[in-house]
Amino acid sequence: MKKRLLIALFILATLAQFAVPSSMIYKYETVLGNGEVFRFKTAPVDPSDPFRGKYVTLSIENDSVKNTGHLFSYGESVFLVVENDKDGFAYFSKASKEKPATSNYYKTRCKWADGGEIRVQIGFDRYYMNEEKAPEAERRYNARRSKDASPSWVSVRILNGTAVIEDLFINGVSVNELLKGTR
Repeated sequence: MKKRLLIALFILATLAQFAVPSSMIYKYETVLGNGEVFRFKTAPVDPSDPFRGKYVTLSIENDSVKNTGHLFSYGESVFLVVENDKDGFAYFSKASKEKPATSNYYKTRCKWADGGEIRVQIGFDRYYMNEEKAPEAERRYNARRSKDASPSWVSVRILNGTAVIEDLFINGVSVNELLKGTR
């Protein structure tokens, strides 16, 4: 009897180890497949993390929203409605404590709030890429950025509060296209 219980517990633990990552993958793949695309202007830098590898840190230009009367405190959940401006770039148009009726919202946390503005944590601020290509992406970004003022942006899919990075664009060209043919 004890042996069967141990086997059953082992099987349950094994299934749980597959179920948790599988549900996370399913959630993000659903957003990538069904979410609406938004372009957020960025200013990338290329650091290295010994545990997660190379990535481009994205500084999202619009990480704040005008306060519409709600009192927010540090760490509190915030629902942000996402809209596009006249140039096709995304911005947060409204902050609320309640889930909005639209599916184009991003759920995050408040970093700070004063009477007129709320600054929020951006959870899509790292673009992970091939270890060998990340330094070249940074070099090309810095070289092109000094020549002109064309914006760089990240393409993010958003669906029901979840945001997933789809691609990074440097001066209007996908970083993956820029680096084709490099190691």
